[in-house]
Amino acid sequence: MINIRNFGIIAHIDAGKTTTTERLLFLSGACRYLGEVDEGTTVTDYLYEERERGITIQSAVAKCLWKDTTFHIIDTPGHIDFMNEVECCLQVLDAAVVVLCGQSGIQAQTENLLRADSMKNKPLIFYINKLDKESADFERVFYEIQEQYPILPLTIPYYKEDKFIGIIDVLSKKLFINDDKNQISLDIPEDGKSLLDFYYTLMIDTLTEHDEHFLECVLSENINEQLVISTIRKLTILQKITPLFAGSSKKNIGVSLLADGIKNYLPAPDDIASDKKIPDVYSFKYIAHQELGRLRLVKVNKDITLKKDTDLYSAGSGEKISIDKIYMPFGGLLEEETEIKEGQIAIVQEKFSTSPSSALYLDVDDAKKNEGCYAVNQHPIIFLRIEPENPEDREKMINAGKFLLQEDSTLFFKEEPDTGEIILGGMGELHLEIFRDRLEHSYKIKTHAGKPAVIPKVIPQKCVTKTEESFFTIQDKEVLASLSLEFSFTNKNEGLQNNEILKLNELECIIQENLPFPEAGKILHSLLMTVNEYEFINTKVKIKDFTLSSSLPSLGLCCSVFSRLATKIIKDLEVDILYPQMELEIFVKPEYTGNISGEIAARHGTVCDISRIEPFDKVVSYAPMEELFGFTTKLRSLSSGHSAISMKLLGYSRKSQREQKI
Repeated sequence: MINIRNFGIIAHIDAGKTTTTERLLFLSGACRYLGEVDEGTTVTDYLYEERERGITIQSAVAKCLWKDTTFHIIDTPGHIDFMNEVECCLQVLDAAVVVLCGQSGIQAQTENLLRADSMKNKPLIFYINKLDKESADFERVFYEIQEQYPILPLTIPYYKEDKFIGIIDVLSKKLFINDDKNQISLDIPEDGKSLLDFYYTLMIDTLTEHDEHFLECVLSENINEQLVISTIRKLTILQKITPLFAGSSKKNIGVSLLADGIKNYLPAPDDIASDKKIPDVYSFKYIAHQELGRLRLVKVNKDITLKKDTDLYSAGSGEKISIDKIYMPFGGLLEEETEIKEGQIAIVQEKFSTSPSSALYLDVDDAKKNEGCYAVNQHPIIFLRIEPENPEDREKMINAGKFLLQEDSTLFFKEEPDTGEIILGGMGELHLEIFRDRLEHSYKIKTHAGKPAVIPKVIPQKCVTKTEESFFTIQDKEVLASLSLEFSFTNKNEGLQNNEILKLNELECIIQENLPFPEAGKILHSLLMTVNEYEFINTKVKIKDFTLSSSLPSLGLCCSVFSRLATKIIKDLEVDILYPQMELEIFVKPEYTGNISGEIAARHGTVCDISRIEPFDKVVSYAPMEELFGFTTKLRSLSSGHSAISMKLLGYSRKSQREQKI
């Protein structure tokens, strides 16, 4: 077995991901100091903007050795604006540690991540953090998770006079408390024995339910600690159970037991069933490094060794990518390596390439016969105009913006050719603020910005087939061309009913096999994104027929005729204009709930549910994105700072009648 664990730390913002990562690095000896988010001294939050705001903005990799096992830890962002960043990293991880707040439980962004396609078929460990906080409730959060996952609690909190002082390890039947930096193992006190008995019985019963060999050993009274560990590991990798740990990363309680759980129960790279389609090397993230240029974060998937001067080839195109240098990342620090092997995650500096493909192969023929895979992309939903405070910095800002764009595919940064305006787009206000901060602090470019605005999308009003035909004069010859396009919907419903909110689906362009040229699908897809003022969403377009009265002398002319006919059809199509709707999840002290509900209504939103999770009310609602600019600041004012909010894109819908009148 390869003694490596590749895992991500994922969670909702403020659940304690980075603090948990820092404790793992410190306890393993990889870091000599205890990094603190509040003090801006963490390893993985190394950007200026991260340390100033106390949040994770981009994923960072850190390597450490826990006992005899190498951990490759990826600390991921928790804010919804950076969901794309997280999903790109999740694709290459073998497993994940899901950190939950002991007060709030499963929050909106945690649910988003767990539902992501890249999380399917990945073994998990849940870790309930912040159990030292007032009103933290281990059992409530445990049962909340249990509704969705086959949870197996392996460590549980121990309280003395309502104070959280340690962790009971269910397997070893010991109480672990911290004395300064040292962890002390004690026998279970009398007041903790009944609790231990309950969870120990639950553990044994769960394992016997899922594993026949373990059941036989229990019946023959032939079980030991190693058998339990190996059974839990097997069932975790098969995703029949999900281990649960408890603790307080801030207080350094329970983290070493979590580290043991990661080592004992999460899979090594060779535990995961190998898919023949998996590329030799997976490139999952770009880093825009000011000194070294564009870098790739990569994972070696197969039994190969990657060295300096190795040539890799992009799937599909076969384009050569020559590796210049290899680095092992430790947050923002890079240590040069001579080679990396199967299962390892590292950074490579390449000689320039233009291929965006993430799938890389050692053999050019293997590359050409496999399809390229690309970064997970989300479309920007808000935009604003920006200009440098100093006009002399304009060209410098454009170049810096394009460079930063390489590491974040959800950003939009473009100079409009007609007006000269520079437009910045992203997933939310924070996303755009961070971009401007990076321009200022990394490139010394201060900027002015206009007011943020949303860009609507469009969808056909109904299923319809449209035909356009026209004569074209080509080389003194009249050619009659005819094109028929069938428009329908990618969602099951027939169009958009009233103010229904549509989930965002990609465009589908379907071409007939007998078309005279294969580029038709790409041309049509491009036109649907650019011809109208707004992009199409949730639309399926089938090319029913494309005929020419006589053949054309070149492929270019054929594409041009097709494009002109399709453009006319798309421009004349009757469409509905749709606006982004956001789902809000707000935790607020009950005395401020009325204020918050009133503000949501004033912004044309709808409160869907209010529930009590002591000591907070959880308010779930949705509202138009364009009404939510400045809402977070207003929320802090209305709640005197006693609130937390998360937002996610719910879908697109028409404006309400009330908004249309306004």
